[in-house]
Amino acid sequence: MGRRRSRRNKLIFITVEVMALFVVAAVAFGFFYAKNLWDKVETAGFDAAEVVTNVDLDQQVQKVSETYTTIAVFGIDARDKETLSKEALSDTNILVCINNDTKEIRLISIYRDFYVEDTKGDHSKLTEVYYQYGALEQINTINKNLDLNVKQYVTVNWKAVADAVDLLGGLDISLTEQEAKGINRYVDEVIEATGISSGHIPSEEGVQHLDGVQTVTYCRLRNTAGSDYKRTERQREVLELMLEKAKAADVSQLAQICNTVFPGISTNLKLSDLISMAGDAGRYTIRDTAGFPFQKEDRGGGGKDYVYSLDLEEDVKELHSILYDNQEYTVSSTVKRLSKEMKGKFGN
Repeated sequence: MGRRRSRRNKLIFITVEVMALFVVAAVAFGFFYAKNLWDKVETAGFDAAEVVTNVDLDQQVQKVSETYTTIAVFGIDARDKETLSKEALSDTNILVCINNDTKEIRLISIYRDFYVEDTKGDHSKLTEVYYQYGALEQINTINKNLDLNVKQYVTVNWKAVADAVDLLGGLDISLTEQEAKGINRYVDEVIEATGISSGHIPSEEGVQHLDGVQTVTYCRLRNTAGSDYKRTERQREVLELMLEKAKAADVSQLAQICNTVFPGISTNLKLSDLISMAGDAGRYTIRDTAGFPFQKEDRGGGGKDYVYSLDLEEDVKELHSILYDNQEYTVSSTVKRLSKEMKGKFGN
């Protein structure tokens, strides 16, 4: 099913990709300094009351927010755009689920080409929903198709991730020869998009030290070095490596990351949310990572390639088992309908 238990199981700072790198620094400098930093972040143009869920959502999911915090993290192809609201494809879509009691974290990557039905009844790839409508509809669409009650999100653009990696001193990543060649093929595009200087790497297998632009290029590889499934594995790997390096960073280094990276982030999280999570920084562990859907097949349709769930109902049940330890989850009528319709595309 593509499920993978974290091999490191090491303590990490906090859960939200780039935000994990600087919250503690903001807290260390005090509230007023943290507030000044936080003002650099692009705040959401909507509040939690505008987020919708399936009307017949299992009551257990409604209550789960008391025990778990689930945040959607979107990494977007914003290139040189100043806004993070829409008109950018969401290359990365990760559900970060925190058990508030044990501080265990589960990371679920939803494939960008996952075939979804948005709240308007239209069908498309998940990545295209963000492009057309932005974060709110992306969250609502995820809630609809996966029977979730996610209300919080963080969006990070290419440049923010590249800057953060550079300020952490780069990452040592084990590459296949195909991956190394893929980075060299596309790194110039990312250099142009981010405006950050970089270069090519040896086109050979082995551990190589990557800068921010090279790391972003590595995260975006798909056709030249495996499928979208492999790409989401790379993204989760980079997330874990960044968190490990952040743990060893000093306060001044993290503060510099704050100043540089905050303008490339959009969120509806509050500063108080981040400070609260930072208080338990040393207790967090990554327990599970996986890609969704679990039972999947690539198929073309209307001139596009989609990732279909072969049994969405069973996949959603498994998702709730992984995220919320709910072994007896009952899916909504909406997911049952979507599952039946998707199976119909395969003649089942």
